Amino acid sequence: MLRLYLKKETGIEISKDQVWRLLRKHGVAYKRPKLVAPEKRGKGAKKVENYERVARAL
Repeated sequence: MLRLYLKKETGIEISKDQVWRLLRKHGVAYKRPKLVAPEKRGKGAKKVENYERVARAL
């Protein structure tokens, strides 16, 4: 999604691998969030809400 966003905003196309390298170089670690059913949400509910908010923005 980030790669497509960058292409749309800048017109520059880069590979998925290059995106990973740049993120790692700048200390960004990607972890896929664990989605939890609404009735089982506890401490992790805020993380899921943050992920959903960020995903909509992209």
